[in-house]
Amino acid sequence: MTPKTTLLLTCGSAVIGMLLIHLHLSHLESQTEGGEKVSVLVALDDIPAGTPLSKEQLVIRQVPMAYLNPRQIEATDTNRVLGIRLNTALKSNDYLQWTDLSQGQAGGRDLASLIQGGMRALSLKGDNLFDGLLRPGDRVDVLFTTHEGAEPSTATLLQNIMVLSVGGIIDRANSTSSRGLASSAVLSVSLEQSQLLTQALEHGTLALVLRNPDDILIAKNTPTANAHDVLPTAGSAKSQTSIKAAESKPAEVVRAR
Repeated sequence: MTPKTTLLLTCGSAVIGMLLIHLHLSHLESQTEGGEKVSVLVALDDIPAGTPLSKEQLVIRQVPMAYLNPRQIEATDTNRVLGIRLNTALKSNDYLQWTDLSQGQAGGRDLASLIQGGMRALSLKGDNLFDGLLRPGDRVDVLFTTHEGAEPSTATLLQNIMVLSVGGIIDRANSTSSRGLASSAVLSVSLEQSQLLTQALEHGTLALVLRNPDDILIAKNTPTANAHDVLPTAGSAKSQTSIKAAESKPAEVVRAR
């Protein structure tokens, strides 16, 4: 192999290495910012209720996948909403949602159409969920408590899960009518997550923890809580060790993908 050939191979390897590093960094940046961008429809100006939608009233904005609400209308569905009247007024820069439309919402009035590609809808039962204040579009964490074994414990099973419906209602604007009566919630989960939740119900109980809608952070290495953490006995070395460990080692937090 001649020196010239060796030099060309070395330069080629360096270029490929730099390209791979760039692609890797771009991928990490995309994940940190909430994942890939999705084009959705937004009101250009204020639009009164009852107004038929026109193309001139709408603009396209990019939204990270982690922030995407299943009711938001993607730009690919523009032609499906043109001419349909609004049942609620929109302010400038409001996202257009299927539930804003007064008729013809084939893409938003049934539960199945709210499920994003690759996801599933799973129904969970509960008694008076958040006193009827839980609404479609909210995000929750799922806690799992097992009573099997010598020491019952509670762990965070899933985080930042979208609520598709509450008490059989998928319209966020009308969900307050079921306040105090809701006994079920439908969650948007992956196939693997649906299997995990179904299996969890066979071995314990689940509880939903409501999140702020702007909080998409995922906590890692969250400690498991057990009876010793909430009912410490005097002089219990195990209890004191568990409490101190939880206080001295906060959960690691990363952005949701």
